Amino acid sequence: MIRAGDAYNVIPQTAELCGTIRTFEKETRDLVLTRFKEVVERVSLAMGCEATIETWGLTPSVINNPIISQVVETILGQTGITQIDTQSRTMVSEDMALFLNQVPGCFLMVGSANEENGLNFAHHHPMFNFDENALVLGAGLMSASAIGLLDQQPSV
Repeated sequence: MIRAGDAYNVIPQTAELCGTIRTFEKETRDLVLTRFKEVVERVSLAMGCEATIETWGLTPSVINNPIISQVVETILGQTGITQIDTQSRTMVSEDMALFLNQVPGCFLMVGSANEENGLNFAHHHPMFNFDENALVLGAGLMSASAIGLLDQQPSV
């Protein structure tokens, strides 16, 4: 988001740029932050301006534990779920990343689109809504995974 001034024909005294930085790996995030700082500082210098960069609350990348993920995938297959995509990568920004940094685990997503009911808009779209039947499926998958992990007690 960019905020700068209130009139189209007046150069504002200040401007603000806000957003998120999302990466799959910490090393990439560090590089992006370093380059962002360099670009902002050098463009500001070239334009005779001052810039202040503030970053806070950077959520780490969501990284599933491979052993837990394999167990959960097997359990999901045993429940009859046949559409499992283990290759999908998405730039979710989730508090789950903080948990996964402390305890091995697995973050999974349950599809909730329903084209027949017009529930097929992407997240953050103003028309986004979801098929609430996905809640029952999600709760069942989480329960089956928890029970299966307790039964198998994988060493991670």
